[in-house]
Amino acid sequence: VLGWLPHYDVRNDFFYDFVGGATIALICLVQTLAHAAIATTKVIQGPYCAFVPPFVYAILGTSPHASISSGAIAAILIADQLQYFHDEEERTELASLLALISGGMLVAMGLCRVAFAVRFLSQSLISGFVTGGSVLIIVGQMKNLLGLENLEHAIGFTSQIVVLWEALPDTNYVGLALGSCLLLVLQFMMWAKKYLVAELQRPGPKPKWMKPAKILTEMKELLLVAISITFAVLTAVDGEPLLPV
Repeated sequence: VLGWLPHYDVRNDFFYDFVGGATIALICLVQTLAHAAIATTKVIQGPYCAFVPPFVYAILGTSPHASISSGAIAAILIADQLQYFHDEEERTELASLLALISGGMLVAMGLCRVAFAVRFLSQSLISGFVTGGSVLIIVGQMKNLLGLENLEHAIGFTSQIVVLWEALPDTNYVGLALGSCLLLVLQFMMWAKKYLVAELQRPGPKPKWMKPAKILTEMKELLLVAISITFAVLTAVDGEPLLPV
């Protein structure tokens, strides 16, 4: 920070940095809520991960490409370690302890310069790990998609499948319909972003709506949260939401 801050051009750069930072912060807010849910901790832990570390890294960090926040794969690994604890409060505290231990080990590895070890991880191994992780995420989040509030705690992938199967009669069909529709909206926004990026890169005049539409597709997670909040408010009966929130 001592290298770049004295030369920072506030007049030309601050506005764009502020807009970029605010946009990423809003997206991180909703993404990290989901990551905390995958990690089976309190959901407020997610925004903490997106809020505190970047402040420290902005001052001490040396890489402009590092991702400083939570992640889905990290959340799966945390959930795997916490699956033996039934109480959410206890899992949340243990997740913080696990983060501290992991951080200490990373510092030690950095001091010993063992980053070369990553070269022993082949592309096929990483690809398989990420694909397996996506399957675990799908199974772990079926409870929320089906609206199962009192699902029995299960340890292990197979046990989760069995518990979900037995709880299918308790499915909240309104929640299932809303979740399925939002998945379709998310998929459509991903397709629309690819289309708009390709169109905007082509030479020639463009319709005025394309750039705002592209920005909207980049904030698709925030849009889904806004839709969900609106649905919860409009369908509430005597102040009680129709779905668990």
